[in-house]
Amino acid sequence: MIGLKLSVLLIYMIALCRSIADYCKICRNHTLCLYSSTGPGDQCDAYDKTVLLTSAEIFQIVSRINERRNFVAMGLANFLPQAADMKEIIWSQELANFAQRWVDQCDQNIQPDKEDICRDLVNAKVGQNIATILGTTTGLNVKSFVDMWFMPILTYKGNVAYYNDFNQSRKWL
Repeated sequence: MIGLKLSVLLIYMIALCRSIADYCKICRNHTLCLYSSTGPGDQCDAYDKTVLLTSAEIFQIVSRINERRNFVAMGLANFLPQAADMKEIIWSQELANFAQRWVDQCDQNIQPDKEDICRDLVNAKVGQNIATILGTTTGLNVKSFVDMWFMPILTYKGNVAYYNDFNQSRKWL
């Protein structure tokens, strides 16, 4: 029985190492390549697991992002054209794991909104949105952070005449 458990553990560890190595092939400075250990980094003094997102908050984030994207798609954002076929956002646990690994470093030497360098998938480039509130606040929820990401759209004065998505799937991660 112990031999079977050790075999399963060994297979799991090999799969984990192979997975990390695959991300390192995407780019050497991939978040999962730079920080291969899960959980809080060495610089985390008071790591609070109770602040991890709940399934309800994940639903609220995805719903709010899609609401805001629909606002843009309908042509209601100043200076942005109406979208003919804007894709719906869906939750990606893989990308959520990248983001959690980045946050888990608790690096006090970086600005609160500093982005990591590479968090791409094998088949897609991945952008990043960060919203940070310092200090005690009341009345904020995850939808408030999504709204912060979309605020620049309200004052955008650029010139976008045409945009074509290279990915023809119906949903975005």
